Amino acid sequence: MFERLVGIDLGTVNVLVYVSGRGIVLREPSVVAISIRDNKIVAVGQEARDMIGRSPESIEVARPMRDGVIADYVVTEAMLRYFIRKVIGRSQLFKPRVMISIPRGVTSVESRAVHDAAVQAGAKEAYLIPEPLAAAIGAGLPIGTPTGNMVVDLGGGTTEAAVVSMNDIVVWSSVRVGGIRTDEAIMAYVRKKYNLIIGEQTAEEIKLTIGSALPLSEELRMEVRGRDERGAPDGSARPRPGRRPPEDHFADVRRDHRGHVRTLVRDHRRDPADARKDPARVGRGHHRPRHGVERRRRAASQH
Repeated sequence: MFERLVGIDLGTVNVLVYVSGRGIVLREPSVVAISIRDNKIVAVGQEARDMIGRSPESIEVARPMRDGVIADYVVTEAMLRYFIRKVIGRSQLFKPRVMISIPRGVTSVESRAVHDAAVQAGAKEAYLIPEPLAAAIGAGLPIGTPTGNMVVDLGGGTTEAAVVSMNDIVVWSSVRVGGIRTDEAIMAYVRKKYNLIIGEQTAEEIKLTIGSALPLSEELRMEVRGRDERGAPDGSARPRPGRRPPEDHFADVRRDHRGHVRTLVRDHRRDPADARKDPARVGRGHHRPRHGVERRRRAASQH
């Protein structure tokens, strides 16, 4: 009667928490600020993210998740405990049952670390579900039928594609390249092209506002602020002559995303079971560019 059912999307960049009967109750960055002097946690979530690039040397701002898996077990456990208490409360009388989504391509050791961290953080029981399967359920795809349902999950640390049928994953492909790599490419391009040093928050804003997976008929522009590495007194930043066009800086990221989707489609079609030849397809992810993703996905799946 008093049992709480909690679902957690434990991402490299963001954490989403769902509580049964209430819906999504929390969406915060998976960032933790730690005091170097006494090794204590100073801030978690959005408060910690706001410190990036603005904190003193005595405070380290870190992401305990990397490429979709735990990079720092102790900090991840503390972060989970903070988020669970924030949505459930501090009462230990009725501990919640927690389900956490993890990348399909993680190892048994990595998945065990997530499970143990959730239990240590205060969960009565912890269950793990592959992210592509969770995405298919959330999108309302008919995964319980003998038809193929293709899901492409664009995360901050990983990108996964899977074909789901009969409540399970038939074939899948995973690459540890995600939205963070795109942000890094944007930061590198802006620095080389405009002599301007920007942070990851600004790079992500550029990606989500004017980023496109395919060339657009009309070029989009936006104004950003950063630190001029030349030390211009007026803060201006002008392009350097002779630099490569922006798309060249993203070639590796694009190739990794497109390549593993094509591999999955090819393997799916070659599979004797075939999960019924023409799968329905859906894309998911908070870290993808705003424009052209669906057209890029269709183009990749047709080759």
